[in-house]
Amino acid sequence: FLFLSLEKYLLGFSLVSRNFLFGHFVFGIGIFGMTLIPDLSRKLISPIFLEKTVHMRAVQEFNQQGLIRTKEATGILIFVSEFERRVHILADSGINAKVIPGIWEKQVRGIIQGIRNDKAGHSVALAIEEMGEILAKHFPAGKENPNELPNRPIH
Repeated sequence: FLFLSLEKYLLGFSLVSRNFLFGHFVFGIGIFGMTLIPDLSRKLISPIFLEKTVHMRAVQEFNQQGLIRTKEATGILIFVSEFERRVHILADSGINAKVIPGIWEKQVRGIIQGIRNDKAGHSVALAIEEMGEILAKHFPAGKENPNELPNRPIH
């Protein structure tokens, strides 16, 4: 019905103009639909592109929040991206020099599982606790290692 009404409205335009306007209308409806249905949008975007986008945004946030400016290079960020349904944990060079590569994968999987099970808050809190235990072995808190960063969520 909507398309027939639109076609009647466009009769006064040339065929090229009608096709152009109609194409933009359909494109606009598609974009509008994608904003209403995030699952559809996510499925139309390559997983590799989603992963790269989340990584770039995590690095950007890491830098903007000043996590890179700690004395011993011990900043760490848990980046949760709702739209992409991705979690990325970034640690500064001081941490990466002392922990084994891939050590945060368990926490990433746990947070993702928690999000899927509608227990995001609990899964993030558990990941923070586990990460704190790992980091305390290498960077015990005290006068030599003061907490230089606020421990708070960033929106």
